[in-house]
Amino acid sequence: MIKRKRGRGNKAATRTPTRLKGKLVPLGDAAALVRIVRDAIRLQYGGDIDRAANASGLHRNWIKRLLDPNARKQRGIQSNNVGKLLLLVGESQHEAIRACFYPVKARNLVKGYEQWMAQMLSLSSQGTGQWWTIPANGRPRVTQIKNVRGGETQRDRERELLTEHIRSKDPDTHLRLGQFIATFYHIGPRCMIAFRRILDPLIESPMAAFIEPSWSEMKSADLRSFITLGIEREELLISRDDPWERATRAVLKEHGRFARRRKPRKATGPRRPIKAKRPVPMPKEPD
Repeated sequence: MIKRKRGRGNKAATRTPTRLKGKLVPLGDAAALVRIVRDAIRLQYGGDIDRAANASGLHRNWIKRLLDPNARKQRGIQSNNVGKLLLLVGESQHEAIRACFYPVKARNLVKGYEQWMAQMLSLSSQGTGQWWTIPANGRPRVTQIKNVRGGETQRDRERELLTEHIRSKDPDTHLRLGQFIATFYHIGPRCMIAFRRILDPLIESPMAAFIEPSWSEMKSADLRSFITLGIEREELLISRDDPWERATRAVLKEHGRFARRRKPRKATGPRRPIKAKRPVPMPKEPD
């Protein structure tokens, strides 16, 4: 005879689901995760939780508990469910899902970092906004910088001419630039910012009324030295850390370099005078 466990009200107690296996990955923004999953189920599966569960491999009850507003707030996700969760929402939402596992304040820092990169690229293309030319009559004139093709400006075109000059006149330096881009290509816009900061000081002449020297005036050895030093400088400035990890450390103040300015320590009284060291006797010169 099968014995049943007694529950409240003379009803048989329902079977509790088994505990999911896998390491618990802490969740930083549970509300954002719920919104992403709910929208994905609505848009991709027509609001059908069973279809979403079958496509991702997640248990339908687990999805229901995640979306239930009255359920206890999720503190973390089992590691074996993270991949299934990514499969449920689709590749376009992978970065948004990743952001949910970091503190909300860290997400604000990453957002600010992305805005900084976009502004740096825009500033690199626009510069000061003015472009000097000297027509055939010899009378200089200045105009607003404009697009020459697509989204490229005159300044971007000048940078391309410089790159072509390096490729044709100094293949070794051009190869070094290519190796630099290949090394940091995975960081996307940050790599482009570094590449432009290496070359941009050489294309300032049309924006500085031709007072600043142009790359076309420089000797090959000087041009090679300038670019080599620029590559070495940018290699030092580019952080090897993941932006999300770095932002999290900044928020949690786990790294000393991210600590806020400390208040000056209050004086506790007059300091004891430092005793002067006895002078070291100099060796006497032989007679």
